[in-house]
Amino acid sequence: MVEGKGRGTPNKFAHFLSIASGSLTEGDTHVISNELEYITNEELGAVVEIVEEVGRMQTGLRKALSI
Repeated sequence: MVEGKGRGTPNKFAHFLSIASGSLTEGDTHVISNELEYITNEELGAVVEIVEEVGRMQTGLRKALSI
């Protein structure tokens, strides 16, 4: 997101916000990690909480910027 902001145009910033949202969905791989027992249920719960919080923050930022 910082790189997109540094590009200087609202459209480029919006594009990088979109990329950041896509990257956030990669958190789904942690579910697979849990199923393969690489992480515990407790660790998975913590990851899910963080992913959800960051998602809300990204949504709030897009709304605040009307993007």
